[in-house]
Amino acid sequence: MRSLIVSLALSTALATPAFAAHATRHAPRPAPAPVCAYQASPRDQMRVIEGATATIGHLRNDRGFGYAATLLSRAKAVLIIPHMVKAGFIIGGEGGDGVVLVRQGVHWSNPSFYSLGAATFGLQAGVEGAELVLFIMSDRALQDIMLDEFKIDATAGLAILNVGANAHGTNQYDGDIVVWSHAQGAFAGFTINGSTIRQRHGWNDDYYGRHTSVPEILSNGVCNFSGQNLRLSLHW
Repeated sequence: MRSLIVSLALSTALATPAFAAHATRHAPRPAPAPVCAYQASPRDQMRVIEGATATIGHLRNDRGFGYAATLLSRAKAVLIIPHMVKAGFIIGGEGGDGVVLVRQGVHWSNPSFYSLGAATFGLQAGVEGAELVLFIMSDRALQDIMLDEFKIDATAGLAILNVGANAHGTNQYDGDIVVWSHAQGAFAGFTINGSTIRQRHGWNDDYYGRHTSVPEILSNGVCNFSGQNLRLSLHW
């Protein structure tokens, strides 16, 4: 009897490691951690990231636009253009580079680089530059922003609401996209109707250190630590 018990105990001891190894081989593996870029970020991209962070600071300090925090808490995403000028990337037109960040619960995604351009936004002669924040409020607008190229016109079927800095007395902003704008110098007649939003794939690849895609960036499949301050600036 004693030999039987010893034999069973020995068999169990020998089988346990094999079972554990088998379970380990078949257990689901955790998702790999995002690949973070430690190399120095390209200068142009860093200029946009730092400018976007400053723009959010200006938005925060716009006492006349007290609804900004509420909009931000409801927004699906934001497109931040820190410096838009006349004769930008479209010859004879106006435009600028920016970043899109998507809400992920109480957090915000990594930034993906975009450009915004049009023949005219209504910038008056002599304006040194303008900064914009587009609050993406609806799923439909978010789907359009995810396209390689998206033109905001009558065929898009989106409700666009333009709000200038120091928009006193306004407390209701119902639209697919709400646009906050601020300009240095004279500014009048601003509208993003007719403008084109484009993804900047080359800038994204350079910034994150490898070939990537906008969905991968906005789902935090890659990361670059230099964008942390911008992401944190969106928490009010």
